[in-house]
Amino acid sequence: MTGITKERAYDMSRWDMGLVGLEKLCEFKQKSSLTRSEPLYYEMQYKYFKQAREAVDTGQPIIAHATMVPVEIFRAMDLVPILTIFSCINMSMVLKNQIECLNIARGLGIPQEICSSHREMIAYFAKGWFPPPSLFCEMGIGCDTFGHSLRVARELSGKPSFYVDKPYNKNERSIKYLADQFKDLIHFLEEKTGRKLDWDRLKQNVDYSRQIYETYQEIRELRKAVPSPMENARNWQFYMTGWMYAGTEEGVTWYKTLRDELKERVSKQIGCIPEEKFRFVDLFFGVGYYSLKILNWMQNTRGVNVVAEPCWSYQGKWEIDLDKPLESLARRTYCAPPLGTIDGPIENFINAAVNDARDYKVDAAMWFANFTCRQNAAIRMVKDALEKIGIPTFTMGTDTQDPNYVTPDQIKEQFDGFLEILKGRKILRIR
Repeated sequence: MTGITKERAYDMSRWDMGLVGLEKLCEFKQKSSLTRSEPLYYEMQYKYFKQAREAVDTGQPIIAHATMVPVEIFRAMDLVPILTIFSCINMSMVLKNQIECLNIARGLGIPQEICSSHREMIAYFAKGWFPPPSLFCEMGIGCDTFGHSLRVARELSGKPSFYVDKPYNKNERSIKYLADQFKDLIHFLEEKTGRKLDWDRLKQNVDYSRQIYETYQEIRELRKAVPSPMENARNWQFYMTGWMYAGTEEGVTWYKTLRDELKERVSKQIGCIPEEKFRFVDLFFGVGYYSLKILNWMQNTRGVNVVAEPCWSYQGKWEIDLDKPLESLARRTYCAPPLGTIDGPIENFINAAVNDARDYKVDAAMWFANFTCRQNAAIRMVKDALEKIGIPTFTMGTDTQDPNYVTPDQIKEQFDGFLEILKGRKILRIR
């Protein structure tokens, strides 16, 4: 593979264009949003990407990392963490250059059977559009692509990498093993960067993550209210903030701001729309990232509230001991979204879907199936389990990044067809 040359290894012009777009989006949200948490979310997104850009100019070490790697460790060493896959997704949502990225990946020989989100990320590294990392931190989670796509990015960048080996089964032995992996990661970072871990800061960062976790659970409880207090489009913000701002006071502030807004609505029995006609549970990764506006369309024109996402819920209680921060982070790995569900066994996913369908009083479920994702094999088992408790499921093949695979209009047409069926079922149920 080629694409990064010694003469011009990195081109930050695309990143800078994305920052300009994000800054304009922040200004728009500040003027148009009726809540404080939404403009605050975009301000934090801008700050996150700006920090990475500034690190390029100042020479501060940048750690490019996979989802679920404990960023609390990086922040306790004054290293700049940047989430690879979803940073590229966010940038492309602003730049609207998904097709360009997918064409670049195709030119590199990356097959279309690979998830388009990962192909997009590889394009960013191949063209040098991603802030140059000092180091990589990888971790296999959920699928082969997540386990190996960063290897391609690392080879393109030519930088050292540490791979966190997470055992499949959760038990005390695997918790200790994973905590030891985090200890080895710290030694690796100290050796490569010359910086030492501040253990007191790490404990503080884990405590911030504890507060995020507890507030996250409170918000999940508030969303059970009828009518729903939270807008559909906020679910993307709900889990993205948890990844990008784990272990920070800013993350705690955002979740508490959202919680307080929802709590006020629930206390006044005010929903996020005038009339809630249907309550849905979103079973997997949701509609493609290029068409998130469909979530607003569902809510504002069809009265459909998406009230829960079992894939993005904690499975079980996170047991935290601040005197054992690495062990606490290891325990979180096994229950935090999305690993508590999609990393297996399948019973975890089925139980989460069924429990959310009951607890949130939903009328139906939806599964937008990314055609390149092997985890879609679980659809049949999850649908069958929901059908047994009287919950029908809308399924549709989509793609996370490729707008040519299925258009927003096609999604709307098929969704409307399902709603007609659902209306008939509701009428029969009332009779």
